[in-house]
Amino acid sequence: MPKTLLFDMDGTLIDDSMDIFLPLYFAALTKKLAGVVAPDKLIAQLRASTAVMMKNNIPRVSVIHPACREG
Repeated sequence: MPKTLLFDMDGTLIDDSMDIFLPLYFAALTKKLAGVVAPDKLIAQLRASTAVMMKNNIPRVSVIHPACREG
């Protein structure tokens, strides 16, 4: 069963400057999850998952769908 973590980074829920928010957020996130996943692995996976979602240009496929595929 896939385990998925969703992030809202486009200002929909949080109206904040991403230049200020993201470094603090990722520092807190990697610290909190350090016992589960190495910080460098977490950041690498977030970047890879974001790249997959950004490549999705098929309107009928949700942005979540490509990132949730296993493999």
